[in-house]
Amino acid sequence: MERYIKSLISSYIAKPEKTYLDAIDDKLLYLLFKKEVAQLCGPKTKKSIELGRLCDKYLGYNSIIHKAISPAGRYAQDGVFSNIFSEPSRLVILLTHKCQLRCAYCRVRKFSKTMTRDTLKKAVRLLFTSQKQEIQLQFFGGEPLLRFDLIKEAVSYAEEMNKEKKKDLTFILTTNGLALNADKIRYLRGHNFLVECSLDGPSHSQLASRGALDNKDYFKRVIKNYKMLISTEIPHYAISVISPGNIAELGPNLKYLMNTGFKSIQLNYALGVYWPDPAMDALFKETAALTGELRRNGVQFINLTRARREPAILNAEISVDTDGGLFWEYGICLEEDFFEMKKKFYIGDIKRVRGLVGLSTTPFQNFHKLMRVYGARNKKFSKIILNNIFLGFTYERFLKGL
Repeated sequence: MERYIKSLISSYIAKPEKTYLDAIDDKLLYLLFKKEVAQLCGPKTKKSIELGRLCDKYLGYNSIIHKAISPAGRYAQDGVFSNIFSEPSRLVILLTHKCQLRCAYCRVRKFSKTMTRDTLKKAVRLLFTSQKQEIQLQFFGGEPLLRFDLIKEAVSYAEEMNKEKKKDLTFILTTNGLALNADKIRYLRGHNFLVECSLDGPSHSQLASRGALDNKDYFKRVIKNYKMLISTEIPHYAISVISPGNIAELGPNLKYLMNTGFKSIQLNYALGVYWPDPAMDALFKETAALTGELRRNGVQFINLTRARREPAILNAEISVDTDGGLFWEYGICLEEDFFEMKKKFYIGDIKRVRGLVGLSTTPFQNFHKLMRVYGARNKKFSKIILNNIFLGFTYERFLKGL
């Protein structure tokens, strides 16, 4: 196995314009998964110890490649460095921790904290340190539209910076739709926004999983707001979240979103919860039954595109919290104690982090980090993480066959 990994690394060094990195990452990811499953099921064995040694040895495989290509440690001028390290091209900004909803599967702690304008501008400047031509600034929360003033300020500042940088700049808004109105939609239309619309399905399904803080029925209002958005040319798509306990709602939910007028839909399976085999089987069965109908109606199922990479739990963007702390985003979907999560997945403070170059990470490295954080110390949660990773592996292979 080590000989095979070495051959993949050597192949990339010999022809760095080729993309062997996914193959290396997938192989190491598979080895680490086997090791963690073995250790979870029983005591350490000679084989699991050897797998662990191999994974630890090649944790920084992209640095090994870079050192071989550029012995002096200089950044490659032809884009090879950027390809090897694949630095983030998206920065997620948590404008506020306030939200009108209390979604059952949302693990982001809600409290009355909002980002300062100084931190906001530093976040925008950080995004522009990316060497990528295409960059994205994502507004997240809480509910970011509760601080629409900060969204407008960030957009204005970013667009001004981009007059010199000349990047392909996109703004992403993730919203529950409650604070949308005609004025805000008009503003979004005037700038380069993509809107992620959180909506699970019809009234009973939505209110069961995304209850309001005041326990009131808000459904008619949010549908009215989303239909205003759908009627414009603003790029948007619906995000529907499904859990093991309500898998029977998947079909009706996606059909409702389609009939409401959404032409792009993404299905998110809930993370941080255990998916038993019957729930996984039902997820695959319902997905297979729906994809054909979505296609016939001209609806894009985002899970079938490259925009959605599995296992979702191992994807990582960099998030900027309201206080200027930077952390890996995959921690936010797992650790309910937000302050504890920041200790575990903390990168640094925005005042001291100089740029995005060098802050790359891969699914293998993310998995390695998760197991270091939890591992044997929290076997119950390790089981959930391994279960979510297995679901992602299996779902991806299943989707490729559709």
